[in-house]
Amino acid sequence: MKCQKSKLSEHFRKLRFQKKGQVTEFIIVGVIVLFVVLAFILVEKEGVEQDLLEDINLIPFAKPVKNFVDSCLQSEVEESLQLVSNLGGFHDLPETHKDESGFLLPYYFLENQNVMPSKEIIEEQFALTVEEEMVDCVNEFRVFKEQGFDISYENPEVEVFINPGFVNVQLEYPLEIEKDDQFTELRLFDFKLRYDFDEKINFITGFMERQEAEVDYLPLSYLVDLADQEDFTFEMLYFNDTTVGMNVLFADTDLYDSLNYSFALQFPEFEELPEPVLLDDMVPDVIPEQSFFTIPQGDKFIYQVQVVEGEASEFYDFTNLFDIDKVTGVINFDTTGVEKGSYDTLIQAIDIHGNSDLKELTVVIE
Repeated sequence: MKCQKSKLSEHFRKLRFQKKGQVTEFIIVGVIVLFVVLAFILVEKEGVEQDLLEDINLIPFAKPVKNFVDSCLQSEVEESLQLVSNLGGFHDLPETHKDESGFLLPYYFLENQNVMPSKEIIEEQFALTVEEEMVDCVNEFRVFKEQGFDISYENPEVEVFINPGFVNVQLEYPLEIEKDDQFTELRLFDFKLRYDFDEKINFITGFMERQEAEVDYLPLSYLVDLADQEDFTFEMLYFNDTTVGMNVLFADTDLYDSLNYSFALQFPEFEELPEPVLLDDMVPDVIPEQSFFTIPQGDKFIYQVQVVEGEASEFYDFTNLFDIDKVTGVINFDTTGVEKGSYDTLIQAIDIHGNSDLKELTVVIE
């Protein structure tokens, strides 16, 4: 029995060694497969990780250049959003647009048709604005060339993606940077603007769909209810050719005092156009019939818009520089903290019948 037991034990020992060898082979094969998979993943992620690798190689040589481009991209994306929004989502206005007294608006409603641009078009126009602003911001990298850098570059190319909650901006900007026998290249940059511009576009889209369903009149009740629900405000600019300018103001973030989204609606011509209200040229208390004012920085400037014919019921301004009293037409403007420069503004008065008139006002702060 002992001998048989010993043979049996030897049999199991051989069996264990055999299985152990098989396991070892499986482990080796598994390691090889793992390395292959990792290599494949690294190759696939090479483009994604390029910026990280560049960051490592840039320290301390050209990291300031990258930081400079990143800073420009952030500031110009924020600025470009304002510019695009002010022009109703455009960088280059369509050939047919409203131009009155230098006030430029794209038509969103024309010949009874909803012609609001799609979000894809707005993204393209946004990208064009960022490209243009980036060129101005980097200013040919002169600040670095003065420090001994040799930087060659191509034109920036931008893609913008408007997503719920944020705007993603991708910049392809090929740079070759050389200094003191050191050389590196940069190409890709990106920035995410944490602002829900997508939501704002959706608000305007909903309004325009309602306008398209009610072509004969402006759906003001819908807009008033929407503004109350979503906590934004709006202004209307009545032109004499049956065009209505819309200025929607969003003030739901610290990023902007307010983001103004502007566009125009043109309705069919009336058989008889109403007589407009006539306004005098911005008559202040002591300087009559003047529309150009020079104000020392820090001074207060108080004046009242005078109606010389008709009876105005509402006054509006189209500037972030100051606010006009909606009822009295009085502007109380404190220039403390306002940068020096020339500011062109528009003032509007509307009478009880809905007729309106516009006047330009230029304020120079020195």
